[in-house]
Amino acid sequence: MVHFDVDAPKVVTEDTKLLEKDAHADEAPAHQEIEGTRFVASFAPRSRVRAGDQIEVVVDTERMHFFDPQTGAAIRA
Repeated sequence: MVHFDVDAPKVVTEDTKLLEKDAHADEAPAHQEIEGTRFVASFAPRSRVRAGDQIEVVVDTERMHFFDPQTGAAIRA
């Protein structure tokens, strides 16, 4: 498993705003801009990628999974 940041803004839609509101129902709403987006990916076991390497990553969108950042639970469509 590889954790990495992508220099891309957080996606904000009406759906994500509702999810965030539900997740923080007992807290005051706090919309803060996050620079970059955190991703977690798996690479082939034979990959020669090492910590600190700069690589180009191609995303297979058919195999993407999304998780609630607070609970870790899978978000299913």
